[in-house]
Amino acid sequence: MPVFFDRSHQPPQLLLEGAVDIGCAGELKAALAEAVGSGAVAHIVAESVTALDVTAIQLLWAAERASQPGGSNPPDGSGLRLAAAWPAALAANLREAGFRRVPFAPERQ
Repeated sequence: MPVFFDRSHQPPQLLLEGAVDIGCAGELKAALAEAVGSGAVAHIVAESVTALDVTAIQLLWAAERASQPGGSNPPDGSGLRLAAAWPAALAANLREAGFRRVPFAPERQ
C-alpha cells in the first residue's frame, strides 16, 4: 500500500512509498485530510517514494496550503511537515518536468 497514516506513531506519520499516483488518489486524499486534521504535527515519511504523478502533487500542494497558518487547518499547532527530504532522484525528475519544487520541500530541493 503506497499511502498509510499511522496515528499510533509519535509524531503521527503519513507514510508514502513506491509510485504515488492516480491509482491511490482516494487513499492519499483521505490520509492527507486525516493528517491535517489530526490535531498534531504529522510527519510525511517519503524516503521510499519512487514517483509522484500530477494528481498526487496537486493533493500534496492542497494539503500544504491547508496546513499553513491561514489555511483551512485550525490554528492549534497541527499540520504536516516533511520528515526528511524527498528522494533526490524524484526531486530532480520533477524539476526536469518543470516543477520548481516538490510540496512540503524547501525552495532549494
